[in-house]
Amino acid sequence: PDEFEKLASGFLTKASKVIAAVSGKLVLGAFDAVLTFVMVIFLLFFFFKDGREMARALFDLLPTDQAGRQRISDSLQSMLAAIFRGSLLCALAQGLTGGIGWWIAGLPSPALAGAAMAVFSLLPVGGTAIVWLPGAIYLWAAGRHGSAIFLLAWGVVVASFLADNILRPMLIRGTAELSTLVVFLGVFGGLA
Repeated sequence: PDEFEKLASGFLTKASKVIAAVSGKLVLGAFDAVLTFVMVIFLLFFFFKDGREMARALFDLLPTDQAGRQRISDSLQSMLAAIFRGSLLCALAQGLTGGIGWWIAGLPSPALAGAAMAVFSLLPVGGTAIVWLPGAIYLWAAGRHGSAIFLLAWGVVVASFLADNILRPMLIRGTAELSTLVVFLGVFGGLA
């Protein structure tokens, strides 16, 4: 009992130090997330309220004539619309292919899983894996190893890699005449 008490005391001391360090990081992370959210809401209010005037003032600073400013404005609007439209179409394709993989793997509610994958594919981190990875883990735990491996491979290759790295740039580039550099910056620039 004495040795067990010493071991337990040492373990609890180490555990309390780890918990203290993790809880501090957790509190700071939560504070950062709340502060970022409040800042985004605050800035969005002014962008929606005075956005056109801000854009006009920004374009007036460009060292070119009015026709040049209009060309730049039209190009920027076209690029943003193409990125938005391409991202939405890619999300729909990821949801559809993810739902098909879910159905082939034999899991219930493939339409719901596909809809969830379409929504989660718009997130910069995690994406469709937030849905298909737990499905593959469930299949593995249920003893359906072949289906689990299939869903994992399908999710990584079809629903994630092909859609994000091949389909999305094609959709963005196909909706407007944009250079490859602009497409690359538009797709991957916001990730940081």
